[in-house]
Amino acid sequence: MRTPPPRVLITYGWNRVSYVINRSLSQRGVQTFVAAPEWLTLNRLSRYTYRSLRYPSFYDHSAAFIEWVIDTCRAHEISNWIPSHEETFIASKYEDRLNTAGIRTLIPPLSTLKVAHKKESSAQFAKSLGVPVPHFCCPQTQEEALEWFRNQPKPVVLKELQSNSSKGVFYLQDESELTPFLSSIGQWILQEYVSGEGYGVSFLFSESGKMMARFTHKRVADKLKSGGTSIVRESATFPEMEAAATELLTALEWKGVAMVEFKGDPATGQFWFIEINPRFWGSLALPVYCGIDFPYLMFQLLEGNSPPPTMTYPTGVRVGWMMGLCIRWVTDISQGQIPINPFKYQCAYWDIPWSDLPAIAGEWLHYFYKLVSHLNLNPKRGSLLDIDSI
Repeated sequence: MRTPPPRVLITYGWNRVSYVINRSLSQRGVQTFVAAPEWLTLNRLSRYTYRSLRYPSFYDHSAAFIEWVIDTCRAHEISNWIPSHEETFIASKYEDRLNTAGIRTLIPPLSTLKVAHKKESSAQFAKSLGVPVPHFCCPQTQEEALEWFRNQPKPVVLKELQSNSSKGVFYLQDESELTPFLSSIGQWILQEYVSGEGYGVSFLFSESGKMMARFTHKRVADKLKSGGTSIVRESATFPEMEAAATELLTALEWKGVAMVEFKGDPATGQFWFIEINPRFWGSLALPVYCGIDFPYLMFQLLEGNSPPPTMTYPTGVRVGWMMGLCIRWVTDISQGQIPINPFKYQCAYWDIPWSDLPAIAGEWLHYFYKLVSHLNLNPKRGSLLDIDSI
C-alpha cells in the first residue's frame, strides 16, 4: 500500500516568506496547505501550493484563529504546522492545546518569545551577557526622555517596544520630533544611533536546543533608506558576531528559528546588537539559495528525523527582491531623491521564477490591493501583534 505524502500547514500565506517555505517543501514532495486571511495572494496562485485556505485574522481573533488551525488540521489530516509570522506567538501560547490535538510545531515558550521580541528586554538581556549594545534608555517619565535625548548625538533612534520590519522605528533629529511620542511613555525606547553595515545571523535549533543550522547575511540595500526590510542581501561570515548570536540564543534555551540582527564592521571586528527576530525572516530565500534550507530542515525535525547540522555555505552570493527594489525606486522618486537602480546589484531575484509566474502576479496584485485599500504599502493596522495581550 502506497504511503501518502506528508502534509504541512503554512500560515501567513500572503507573503514572500511563506512562499519560500511553500516552494522548498513542495519541491521535496510535501503537500502544502497554505493559508492567509485574504484570497488574493502569491501562494494561492502558485503551482507549488497543494491547497489554498483562508483563516480569520489572528490580529483580531486569536482564539478563533487557533480553533481554525485545530479544525483544519483535523479535517485534512495535517500533523505539522509552520507559522511564518507573528502568529508564532499565538501558537506558543496555545502549545498545550496543539499538542493535545496532535499538531507539531517547533517554537519557544511564550515567555522566551517575549524576551526576544520586545526591544527593551532583548537589549537588556544582550547587555547582561556582555554583548555590545548601543546605549539605550527606557524612559519612565517625559522629563527623563527629554533629558536623555538632549544629551545624545543625533540622530536618536526611537523604537516601539513591539514592532517588525521598518514599522515602529523612527530616526529623530530634533526635540520637536520626539514631542508627539511623549504621551505614550512606556511604549518605546530611545537608542543611540550606531553606524556600520547591517547583518543578520539566522539559526535553527532542535527541540532539545541543538543548533541545526546557522547562516549569516549582510544587507546590501533596504526598502527604505532608513532601514527596515532588506531588498538585496549577500551571504557572509562574521565570526565574532556569530559567536555573540549563538551565546544569546543558547542562553535563551531557544528552539525553532530566529535571526539576530547586528550592525558591524568586519575590518575591525566591532559590532552592536540591534534586535532578535524570533521567527522566520524576510531574507529567507538567500540561505535556501545557498543550500541552507531552513524550511526543510525544520520539517524534518517536526517529522522526528535527525538531519545533520548545516553551517557551511558559499559567501558573496546575492539574492534580491525585485518588487522591493521597485517599491524603493518609487519611494525615492516620490521623495525627490535620486532613485535606486534595481539593475546594478548583479544578483539572483527570488521573485522572478519563470516557472511560477502566476504566483508573482498574485504578489503584485496583493500589494496593489494594499495600496488602494490602505493608501500604504506597509500599513501597521493588521500587521503588528501585541504579544502581551494575546
